[in-house]
Amino acid sequence: MKYLYAVLFISSTLISCKKSCKEVPQKENNISIAKDWVKVDSAYAEFRSRNLEPGKGVTRDLVPNEETAIKIAEVILFSIYGQSIYTDRPYSIELRNGVWIIEGTLPKGCQGGVPYIEIQKKDGKILKVMHGK
Repeated sequence: MKYLYAVLFISSTLISCKKSCKEVPQKENNISIAKDWVKVDSAYAEFRSRNLEPGKGVTRDLVPNEETAIKIAEVILFSIYGQSIYTDRPYSIELRNGVWIIEGTLPKGCQGGVPYIEIQKKDGKILKVMHGK
């Protein structure tokens, strides 16, 4: 009898914990992420060839403008938070003390958090990544 109660309890617990979200097919998601990483890899190779000298390191800013900062931010944020970050466009962006500060925005009347990322202008180092609630 105890065995029957245990089976019923476990079964009801599993049924009540069932996800109601639609899952994105893993293969499509992996392809999308792979394409984004190919873009980042080729962009990095281009920056490296233009901005690095053997023995001297970085010769000029690797993230020189807002467009570059946003592209880098989107790839990083997408890999962490998924496609939902695209709904937080347009981004507010500001250069403060050599650091690009990029933050998502919400439509009027909406409540919730937005992605936030700080990228160092000189070398592209990611200093902070977070998402508000």
